[in-house]
Amino acid sequence: MENLIRSFLIPKQKILLINNGKTKYYAVSIPAKFNDFLPNGVYYARVLTNDKVYEVGFRKIWARGTRKILVLPKALSNIWDELIRNNERVSIILEKL
Repeated sequence: MENLIRSFLIPKQKILLINNGKTKYYAVSIPAKFNDFLPNGVYYARVLTNDKVYEVGFRKIWARGTRKILVLPKALSNIWDELIRNNERVSIILEKL
């Protein structure tokens, strides 16, 4: 079954600004209910807002404790900052390669 599912829609997630002291990065936490279906690895990712689709390209899913996260590109930090400021939730489309 793992080979049949190639695309995932993860709805209504907040963008997180994670600051570990030395570096800050933007990420989306993936709900635990997707853990069994999303192995760590590289996916093609799109971020959907109410009115736009951002092609963020090839991104790696990382395990962070018991959760998985998708790190977003810093090149779009002005967009991520605005979405965080407006408390807007986004949906993520992930396609396994």
